[in-house]
Order: sequence, then structure tokens, then C-alpha cells
Amino acid sequence: SGIITVEQARFTLGTEGILSSTGLKQGLVKGGGTLAGLVLQPNDTTTIKVADAEFGMQSELDSLFLPEKGKLRASINDLFKTRLNAELSWETDPKRRHLAMSRILKGQIEVDSLFLSSIPGMPPDIDGYFKMNSNLSAHGVDDIHLHFEFKCPGIDYKFEDENQRSPELTLSTSAYVHGDTTLQSWTVDSAFVNCDQLMEGRLHANAVMADGAVSMLFELEEAVLHNRFIPDYFPEGLKEEIGELILDGDEKLQLTITAEQTPDTLLLNLSGKASVNLGVELPEQLMAISGVQGDLSLNGDPMNLKGDGHLLIGQTVMKNIREEPYKEARVQLDWHFLSMDSLFVENGMLSMSSLGVDGNFSAAVKHFQTEPVISALARVGISASEPLFPVPDLSFQGDCDLSIRAETLDAGRMRCDGIITIDSLDISGDTLFTVNTMSGNIPFQIDFDTQKGELLSDSDVRAPNLNDYLKFRRLYSAMPETGSLSVRQIDVMGYHLDDFGMDLTIMKGTVQIPWFYVNVLDGNVGGAMSVNLGTGDPSKISYRIQGQAARINSAALLSSSSQEEEETELNATLAFDGRGIDITKSLDCDGFFHITKI
Repeated sequence: SGIITVEQARFTLGTEGILSSTGLKQGLVKGGGTLAGLVLQPNDTTTIKVADAEFGMQSELDSLFLPEKGKLRASINDLFKTRLNAELSWETDPKRRHLAMSRILKGQIEVDSLFLSSIPGMPPDIDGYFKMNSNLSAHGVDDIHLHFEFKCPGIDYKFEDENQRSPELTLSTSAYVHGDTTLQSWTVDSAFVNCDQLMEGRLHANAVMADGAVSMLFELEEAVLHNRFIPDYFPEGLKEEIGELILDGDEKLQLTITAEQTPDTLLLNLSGKASVNLGVELPEQLMAISGVQGDLSLNGDPMNLKGDGHLLIGQTVMKNIREEPYKEARVQLDWHFLSMDSLFVENGMLSMSSLGVDGNFSAAVKHFQTEPVISALARVGISASEPLFPVPDLSFQGDCDLSIRAETLDAGRMRCDGIITIDSLDISGDTLFTVNTMSGNIPFQIDFDTQKGELLSDSDVRAPNLNDYLKFRRLYSAMPETGSLSVRQIDVMGYHLDDFGMDLTIMKGTVQIPWFYVNVLDGNVGGAMSVNLGTGDPSKISYRIQGQAARINSAALLSSSSQEEEETELNATLAFDGRGIDITKSLDCDGFFHITKI
């Protein structure tokens, strides 16, 4: 429903000619009209106005009263505050006079400066205009040429609350269309799409109609995106923020769609391949990535699509982190899209030779259009025979393995669980600290509220009493949720901690360390600790620590400069509760440190 209002419309139509026994002679038809205004109101919020429109038509008629040669012109002086001109001419092709479709057609539609702000529904922060020109040339139905060109000098818009302007854009396309005289078969051939220097594509299409059925073929032979021109289309604010970004290479897409349609059925089949060839260099040589090559394939119908993917990153240079480049990172996988609402990833493999990383993974997302059910499995191993530098001033050497599983429990809840296995791992942080021979198995279970983006924790979880745990430690440590971690030696700014060990559980939003022990400063420290992560907000994390120190050499702690070797034995107990680890917001601690002997 809606309202159409017409203002001051006038139309004329006239014919003339001579009738004879052989038909019409010197036939002519002429017409024209004007329209002062037309207002369309399809709903309460949308109004479309057309003002000051006129058209004129004149055509010669053949003996059968069919248009033989003529022209149609139309113009609208105010359509969305712009001017539209259209023109169509025709004449009979003498060489094709014996055919039913023998006309030569030529047409043009021109839109001059259509302002986006005048189009209903356009966001208020977007402003600018574009020009459009299209041409038609047809010599019968078997030789039709179409050309379309779209030009936009630039669009003003807001990006992160700042006014921006897009670069100039030109989009053009041309195609040849062929049809048979029965109009049962149509072919689109040599169709080209071009967007400035950024992109071009070539396509082919065919449609055949017979006995109420339609067979169609659409083939995107190749679409190419040239990476080096992409930064030219970034917003000015983004250009200033990231500086001079250099891209090279190109991306390509090939796609074939076939369809068989009857009055009762529609069968579709898709096949295609997308490939990437990319190089990236960030300003000031912060990072350079080269030799990025990959492809993604698909095949099947929309209800059952399958394919595979592969990505290779040849080399990554990050000189502020590592002098030597990272080489050959690879990812490959198979995927399956089923019933238009479930995606499966299988046989996933990951390797990063420079970091000694290898792994495999799989995942499934079911019913993502209604209530998504997610499950995923991954295993990542690090086996480094020489120091690695994934972050500044931090290196790893040894073996570490991570196995993780993620799954949806119910609407709004997801669980991640797995185990971290560490075997003889060494860590060094420049000259500040070293960790020698770390080993252990750390199982974990973490629940998330996916709607709120928060951790789920149980505030009632309590660690067992330290004395009880020590008495039954062998029983507790045999439970599958209990992990252990040991370190032969830790050096921190000249201080040594030896034979560090702990038991721990990570589940229900808590980290429980019911027992830890370390030899330090000629004595030892032991105790227990628990951390409740809450929702993950650093200011609301709560923790509790209790411990005992025995035979600590306090002189070594104070780094006495006396020439005589001093030994001072210290025993102490400590216990405190705390809340918050973000000192910029809140940090509350309450407890005691009691020296029992010195």
C-alpha cells in the first residue's frame, strides 16, 4: 500500500499515413508529454519525488504498422535532485529484413550528479554524488553490445568521528549478448568489469529455455584485485595513522555456477577457486611479510559444499624482535558447508619452522543461523633446538605441547578444556631472569558466558586445607583435574630459586595451588594459594595466599656488603587475602607476615 500523487500531466499521441491494398505507406506516429510532478509514498517514512519530466517519440511505420525507424527521448529534470536523460533510436537493418527481430537499436541513459544525501534511507553522515552513463547497441537479438560507466569524484563520510573523503572511483563494464531468433537461448560473452586500476574481471553466461525448463551457466573466468592500489582507497585518517603501507601481488577469483530449473525443481552446482599472492611492508621497516601464497577451493551445491584451503607465508621480518627472519609458516585444511547452517573444518594442519611449531586442528559450527553449537579440537607443539624470539627479550628452548577442546554447553555458555604438557623447557628474559628445566602437565577447564563476553566462575570453590592436602597428596595428585609443574632452577636478578614445584587445578573460573615448595636463600618456602578469576575483570579478581618460610638467610636477601660472611636464619608465616590486580582502579589486601624466629 502507498500513495501516488500526480501533478499536471499532459500526453499527446498522433498518427498519419496512407493505406493501400499492399498495406500502410508513409506511416508515422508521434507523441509526447510532460509531467509537472509525481510523488510516491510507499510508506510513512519514505517519499520519492519526480518533477519536471518530459518525453517525445517519433517513428516511421512499415506496411505492417511496425516501427521501422524512429527515436524516443525522455528527461527528468528533478529525480533525487538530479537530471536524468534517456534516448533510444531504432531502424530496420536492410540485411536482416527477412528476420522477425531485424531492428538496429541504439540507446543511452545518462544520470548527471546524483547526490547521495537526496536518496531516501541514506545515512546522514554520507554525502557526495556520482554520475552514470550507459549505452546500448543492438543489431538484432544475435548482436547486442552493452556498456555501463559509473563515476564518483569522492564521498564524504565519518570514520571514528572524523570527517573523511574517499578517493575518486570509476567502475565500468561492457558485454556482448547473443540470442537466437526464437528467444530461447541467450549468451553473455566477453563481459568485462573494471574498477580503475584496482580490479578487473571477465565473465561468460549462457541460458537455454526449452519445454518449460531453463539451463543456465555463469562463469567468472577471472577476477583480479591488484594489491598495490589498495592503500589508495584507505580513508585519509587511516593513511595518516598507519603511514606508508606497501602492498604487492594480487588476488584472483574463479567461479562457475550451473543451474537447471523446471517448474518444480531448481538444481545448482558451484565450483571455484580463490588464490592470494601477497607481500606487505609496514612503515619504518617495522615488519615485512613476503611470499604469501594461498588458495581456497569449493565444489558442490548450496546444501552440500566442500573444499580445501592452503596458506604459505614465505618469510616474515620483524627486526625489532629478531634479527633473523621467520620462515615458512603453513596452514592447510579441508572444509564442508552443510545444509546452509553448519560448517565443518577437518584435517587442519599448522607449521612454523622458524619457531619449531607444528599442530593440527578441527572445528564444527552447527545451526549458526538459530542457536550455534560450536566444537573444536587443536593440538600445538613447540620443539625448539635453539632459542626462539616470539616476543622482545624473551626466548624459549625445549618442548611444549598444547591440546585444547572448545564446545558449546548450551545457549550462552561455552567451555574450553585441555592440557599443557611441558618437557625440559628453558625460558630466558634477556638478563633479568632465566628458568631452567621446566616440566609438567597442566590440565585446565574454563567456561565462558558468550552473550556477556565474561568468564564463568564458582565462588564456592575452595582449595583443600594445606595440612590435609599434604597428608593425602598422593591421592589428590592422582585426580585427572590436578596438574603439576616443576622447575629445576630460577634465576631472578642474581637470586636463585631451586627445585620449585607445585600442584594446581584450573577449573570453574579458579586457579587452585594447594601445595607449592621452593628452596631459596639457603632455606625453603612452602604453602598454598588460590585465585578466583570472577568474570575476568582485573579489579574483581580475588586471591588467597598462605605460606611458611624456614631457615631463610636474611643476610643473603639483603645482599650484605660486609667482608665477613654473615648468616642469619629467619622463620616466618604469612597469610593474606586480596582483591583486584589493577593498581590503577582498586587493590585491596588484608593479612599478616609473622616472623617466628630470627
